[in-house]
Amino acid sequence: MIVLLAGTFSILCKDVKHVHSRAECCTIPTSICSELKVTHRSNGCCKDSTTSIENSSTLVGTLTTFGNLVYSEGFVMKDPHRNDDDPYEMYEMYENGVLVPAPSFVNGTLTPLMFGKEYEDITFQSDVGMLPGYLTEGSSGVVIWFHGFGSNYKRQGLALRIAKDLDYKFMIINTRGTYGEPNNGIYTHGTTEWPDIDAAVAYAKHRFPTLPVFLHGVSSGALPIASWEKNSIHTDLVAGIVYDVPSFNFKSSIIVQGKSRFPPSVVPETWYPYILAFSETLYGVNFDDYNYLDTVVDPRIPALFISVDLDENVDSEDVKYVQARRSENATYVFFENTTHARGYWTDNVLYMSSLKNFFDTQINVKLNIA
Repeated sequence: MIVLLAGTFSILCKDVKHVHSRAECCTIPTSICSELKVTHRSNGCCKDSTTSIENSSTLVGTLTTFGNLVYSEGFVMKDPHRNDDDPYEMYEMYENGVLVPAPSFVNGTLTPLMFGKEYEDITFQSDVGMLPGYLTEGSSGVVIWFHGFGSNYKRQGLALRIAKDLDYKFMIINTRGTYGEPNNGIYTHGTTEWPDIDAAVAYAKHRFPTLPVFLHGVSSGALPIASWEKNSIHTDLVAGIVYDVPSFNFKSSIIVQGKSRFPPSVVPETWYPYILAFSETLYGVNFDDYNYLDTVVDPRIPALFISVDLDENVDSEDVKYVQARRSENATYVFFENTTHARGYWTDNVLYMSSLKNFFDTQINVKLNIA
């Protein structure tokens, strides 16, 4: 999620002589992978496209699990149903209530057209330069999609699955410092990116002045939106916000990611305050600057909060904190036995109906006020 995990924790990987990849350490012996009839990947992880590894009797007593992640002495095997090209991209999608194979990445890219949705490539002007994105067809409103850290607008399979089934224009964009492109600006978990949201909203309102605009932030894509809520003077232009498995307190997300990758036998819980302090000193940051919990408690803008109980990337307690303090203009949807960003697959009907009902409700509210 941040250089901290890819940096500080990679040191731990090297110390215990394990291969580091995407902030994950994997040291599953080839022989075990062969026993399980799964592929031994180049980064040391086992990959199983047909059978859930954690249910294998071969490793009972050897592996521990956290949601759909599997450990051998704390080193992650990938969820066997995730796509190798992107850790949060799945192989399947829903079509008329039936789970079917989803389009595959082509040269690391997914497009709306691959999911049956017409679109155009767009750029919009922010204070750091031109920012790119997709804009899909739709007539009911505009949903501006903000991806999580380490991704870009060309890799948003979840957004494209949602867009194909809703009559909304989806504006799937990059903000400054996004992985891949553009290289201008710097990504700072919300503190500098929020003007890009102002720019995206202005672009949408200029092109579609009569349509309501919504923001949808998934994972750490919630941080720039929360910062925008705190800093922008144009929040009245947005009809509603979807906070989807959101990170509101970056410090707690770091700890959750650490614990999901390293059990106490590798990284004792008492180490985390020191790791955080060391990282703040090393990178010259204050992680408290990335805490927006009290910002999103403010009920000014209607919001839909989507959370899961087995999140390995962000702290699911964030949404519970908000829920305990905010009932006005807020809808909460929780998915059980679900890992990060997988609500769509756990209960597709609930996930999609929650989004559609939220968008439609806010439109009706606006119409009634008018």
